[in-house]
Amino acid sequence: NMISRITLGELYEIRNPPSFMNLAKIELRDAEYEVDAFLTQLVRYPSAAPFISKKLIQYHGISNPSPGFVQRVTQAFISGTFTSGGVMFGNFKYGSLKAVAAAIT
Repeated sequence: NMISRITLGELYEIRNPPSFMNLAKIELRDAEYEVDAFLTQLVRYPSAAPFISKKLIQYHGISNPSPGFVQRVTQAFISGTFTSGGVMFGNFKYGSLKAVAAAIT
């Protein structure tokens, strides 16, 4: 897979998603790899962490969270850890829901 970038105007630049499909011999695992790579690319987009964090906060009952609250949960989402009362939550992996849940509560 060769990395190429697409520029939209002067403001936005996106990377092409990797392709795992062999069109001569299509297999289910290739499609699964392709979907996994696409979803990983979506979640790792810079604006995805704040968006997902805000939606999870709203889902848990706070309809209009403060920017500081969203930032705290976003940081837990990105770093994969959150410490509260001397107890660390998460596993240091991007998008750790344990860390996010601890940051929300």
